[in-house]
Amino acid sequence: MKTIKITSANGQSIISSLEGEQILLPEDAGAINDFQFQKVENNVRYFIEISPDKNFPINFGGIKIAMQIYFNHLNNNMMQFEIVLFGFDSKESLFWHSIYSYFLKCSNVYYKQIEFNTKWIYPNNIKTIDKKEAIEVLKNIGIKPPTSYQSHHSITNEWSIFRWSSYLGIPTPLEKEVENSLYFQYLKAIYEIDPIDSIKYFLVGKGKILLIDDEEQKGWDAFFKRFKLPDDKNLKIKSIGREFKHLENKDLVIDQAIQEIKAFNPDVIILDLRLHDSDFDEHKPEELTGYSILEKIKNEINNGIQVILFSASNKIWNYQALAQIGFDGWILKESPELSVDPHYTQNAVKDLKALIDHCLERGYLKSIFKDIQELSIALGEKSYESNFLEMLKKQLKLSYYLLSKAENNEQFAYAYVSLYMVIEMINKEFESEIVEECYRDKETNTYKFKPVERLTEWNKIAYLYFKKWMGTNNKFIRDLSFLITKRNGFVHNDRRILDKPTINKHGETVFLNHDIYKPEGFINLFGYIKKILNLL
Repeated sequence: MKTIKITSANGQSIISSLEGEQILLPEDAGAINDFQFQKVENNVRYFIEISPDKNFPINFGGIKIAMQIYFNHLNNNMMQFEIVLFGFDSKESLFWHSIYSYFLKCSNVYYKQIEFNTKWIYPNNIKTIDKKEAIEVLKNIGIKPPTSYQSHHSITNEWSIFRWSSYLGIPTPLEKEVENSLYFQYLKAIYEIDPIDSIKYFLVGKGKILLIDDEEQKGWDAFFKRFKLPDDKNLKIKSIGREFKHLENKDLVIDQAIQEIKAFNPDVIILDLRLHDSDFDEHKPEELTGYSILEKIKNEINNGIQVILFSASNKIWNYQALAQIGFDGWILKESPELSVDPHYTQNAVKDLKALIDHCLERGYLKSIFKDIQELSIALGEKSYESNFLEMLKKQLKLSYYLLSKAENNEQFAYAYVSLYMVIEMINKEFESEIVEECYRDKETNTYKFKPVERLTEWNKIAYLYFKKWMGTNNKFIRDLSFLITKRNGFVHNDRRILDKPTINKHGETVFLNHDIYKPEGFINLFGYIKKILNLL
């Protein structure tokens, strides 16, 4: 068994009769408070002077040292140890004056009051501590965070970085800070975490991801870049925010963030809400820096950019206010209170990866929104009745909105049908000009015209294409016919159309009509709509 004695120079003589390793504490009160004992091992008994600061004896700095050692043992699963605190105070005085006196109720922690002829006789065997029982007792100590933290959000941010990075085995700049903090050592001890998962958490999509967080240099940058395979050239991840702390006001933060967004052109943005010191004094979500940035992204830059809000707050009024602008996901940073569930960290990391993957999959929204914006500008320059052009622009906007909200088969199909209505609007506008019916001659595989008998929507658009706009691409009209048939199959619930099988080039049976239930259906139809609108 090993004995370690941790005392001041004056206290050394009190236990000089005990053999063992002697560690002398510094005389300065601040240095005593910062003392760290990192290396722990099994089968050790510690003797620790409870009041090593002779200028302020009721500071009881020895208890903090003892707790740090206790937490380190638990965190390293070294459960065979014992701590003997000693001093001249009575136990009653200790409980009266020390805010951490409850620590004496922990397993294998004792206090010895120094009296005349004190004897230091202890057995060689040390009882092994039951970790679960020890943790339950420790929870009652109630160690408070250092006063240096600006707010609970700051604590949550650092704890979340450390917790999530530890789970994935990522070293962070916070490791030393956490190791040296009694508060974080305490949290590590009472809140156990799942072992490092062997599953490889790598993003499967492609595109650009931008993290906007003023604490990105503390470990968020390294954490998010861990989701990317080193040789994956289809995915780029960038972080900004460390420079925000040097900017005078939140308007400068907003301006710089918007410049970075425009320059990087991301598909997904992970956005912290509090990006400037003044945000910690704000209680209205509308006043937060992140709120203003979200508003500019969605309303001024590109609504299709996927924005995941990254926050330490789960207040419902924040959520409601931000939902009015529109965001695409919400990730709650892990506060100590959430760590009560030992699986919370694991689930949070898995949910985060799944959410980013989902947002990367929706990268098509950014390009579609951009195209719709450009089409709207181009339509405004055409010389048709303004009411017709405005209706087209509104229908494009509506179809995009339905697509952006679509999460299931029917919702994607409704977006498709909404987009198809652009063709119906065009047909209706020029209906009086259509005097012949278009049909395909099967023998020559060409399109011909005959006197009007029965005009379908396809007949109308085909006539306009060949006769009004002088189009020559037969395949364009043939493909468009198939796209219109898809719409009809869904609207009329015609299973002969919806479930019609087709053999692809690999010999596999596929249902081409089923892409109406997926983003691909909308994207395909949109390509044809763009060409038609450009012909107007």
